[in-house]
Amino acid sequence: MAMNEGEGYDQDLALRFAVIALPEAFDQTCICVLNDRDTVVNCRTIVRLLILMFLQPPVAAELVLHVWYSARLTSGMIQSLHRSVKRLIADVVPEIVVRSRSVLLSKTWTFGTGSVSARLYTERWNFLAGYVADWSLDR
Repeated sequence: MAMNEGEGYDQDLALRFAVIALPEAFDQTCICVLNDRDTVVNCRTIVRLLILMFLQPPVAAELVLHVWYSARLTSGMIQSLHRSVKRLIADVVPEIVVRSRSVLLSKTWTFGTGSVSARLYTERWNFLAGYVADWSLDR
């Protein structure tokens, strides 16, 4: 951001498909829109964003890399996912059950001054719920 808008930039941002590093002093709204037709990509992106918002940076960074690239997670990683992301997604499940497949359902999770919002059709919420339900210590 320093090379483009400048360190003192004080306007809201709306980004699409960007990887960013905001300066510590930036306290405006920053909206990142992620859009993909692939259900798996959408679900994994939501999981990674929730990890980054919920867990402490060193733990979050390692876990995001493993969720992104690894076929196998350690038991400690799975426990972290159970305590954080799985619980957050589980809160949405009761809403999914009572809706038809073609209903667009939104959920926003707020963490301090930041938030992650997801807007998916119920069939994709079902996929996401199944994806996190598959995290097992027995694998």
